[in-house]
Amino acid sequence: MQLDRELQQEENDMISDIVSRNEDQRKDTVNMMTDGLAGKLQGDLKDSQVKDILDKYEKDLDANMSKFNLEKEKQLQDLRRKLAEKRRRKEALLREKHNKEVRRGPKLPLNIEG
Repeated sequence: MQLDRELQQEENDMISDIVSRNEDQRKDTVNMMTDGLAGKLQGDLKDSQVKDILDKYEKDLDANMSKFNLEKEKQLQDLRRKLAEKRRRKEALLREKHNKEVRRGPKLPLNIEG
């Protein structure tokens, strides 16, 4: 039971870390793109130019968000695979330890009277 809780907590922490790092990168990219958009929209522009700039921004933003989502899913899938393997190894080690203890038999206290 304790092993399961420890592994679950470790898994949750690692997943949370990946999601957090991915979200930070996503925010940085959106901020950079927004700053670039603001720069492009300055000055005296025709409506058609504004529309073209906004359309390109939207297209680029969608592409970047898709890229981030795919990368996050790939990282999470890889992590889950590694964590599942780690869980199997730890459970196997625990079973082996238990089996060794069973084979050794119970340790009986010595009753020395006298």
